[in-house]
Amino acid sequence: MHSYSLVIQREFARNWIASVAGAGSLARHMVNTLNYNQPLPYQGYDFNPAINAGANTPYYYNPPTGDQYSPYPGYAAISTLETGQNQNWQAFEASVRHPVSTNLFLTLSYTFSKDLGDNPLDPYHPYRYYGPVAGLDFRHSFAGTAIYTLPGAHLKGIEGFALGGWKLSDITTVRSGTAVSPGLSISKQGVAVRPDRAVGTGLGGPKSKAQWFNTGAFQAPAAGFYGNAGTGIITGPGLIVFDMAMYKDFHITEANYFEFRAEAFNVFNHTNFSGISSNYGASTFGQVTSATDPRILEMAARFHF
Repeated sequence: MHSYSLVIQREFARNWIASVAGAGSLARHMVNTLNYNQPLPYQGYDFNPAINAGANTPYYYNPPTGDQYSPYPGYAAISTLETGQNQNWQAFEASVRHPVSTNLFLTLSYTFSKDLGDNPLDPYHPYRYYGPVAGLDFRHSFAGTAIYTLPGAHLKGIEGFALGGWKLSDITTVRSGTAVSPGLSISKQGVAVRPDRAVGTGLGGPKSKAQWFNTGAFQAPAAGFYGNAGTGIITGPGLIVFDMAMYKDFHITEANYFEFRAEAFNVFNHTNFSGISSNYGASTFGQVTSATDPRILEMAARFHF
């Protein structure tokens, strides 16, 4: 792992603090599982197209025609761990912080990033499906935090103990969708792993629960080919979440106190879709299949001593 960053910070009048940064990380020799007995390339094909037809023996075996499908005829898959994968993350980050008043503090941050990596679906051409990493490549991410101390700090005695010192906090997260790779689920697909991109069609779709992306942008690959659809070319649903909390410390002594917190996650109960069906040929292809958590409320108490 190699990590690096360069940050420039500047304080402006009235306690505005801004920073911009370039950051990244490089991962080399990542562990991956490969099949040593993957069918061999065949006369201009990725693999022998007879495999798609469902030859009368498993594709790892030497068929009666004499063609050798895979390096070790007579054996099934031979899985092995290897350390040839690479991944890299690059980002531009910007943030501002400002104490608006003695009772309110704000922080805003934005990140534009790319997370790219190998996806060795074709072991004979391991960099063929290099692209955005599914589940990790979020191009745009915004976060805002606010901490507000409610009035009442001047109260004394029982009133101060019960009403003074309450704080209200908010964490707002707005994030674009992660990269999603198209898959393949058709009959007699052989060892194909991806659909083909239909010529002249875009990926943009209605972004609805019934159809998130343009399913017409894909088609079944020809026999003998893995499919040319790239890695991470579909953008999944984004995220909008407001998490809020109200909390207070009830001091018995300076060092001993109770902390009480009332927290609300996704306080506005905004529906955030998450999973989408991306396997071409599946009955749910293109549909939204899951969502993140709805509003969750919880209370907690802790004693510090």
